[in-house]
Amino acid sequence: MNCKLTPDQAIAIVGDPRRHGIIAEEYGIARAMVWRIKAGRAWICAATAAQSEKRAAAAELLRRQVAVCLCVHLSDRRIAELLGITYYRATRIVNQLLTETGMGDRMEFAIQQNAAVRDEYWDRIDTAA
Repeated sequence: MNCKLTPDQAIAIVGDPRRHGIIAEEYGIARAMVWRIKAGRAWICAATAAQSEKRAAAAELLRRQVAVCLCVHLSDRRIAELLGITYYRATRIVNQLLTETGMGDRMEFAIQQNAAVRDEYWDRIDTAA
């Protein structure tokens, strides 16, 4: 077997934000190999854990950002523009949030979320006094 990478290098590649060509040149591998490692199609055992954690954290952050956008009554199209995601993905996340919280519509979700933030704010003031 002719391996140019170690498992630690594969994990480092998964988390490397630079362009694929630069990474490939540094490690002496093809750009396609960098893409395959980042996509989880090569070095799966070594890269899966790092990649899964990174994706889970990014997905949770995106869900929170969409929830905030809903609270200020933005449309799915505007949410997609602001967060740099597709309209389809924005709509899917909005629908998941509404379903998971049991809210019937966007207005109900915004009212409930804004009330929760307001209550948390007043709780902080009460405990500080």
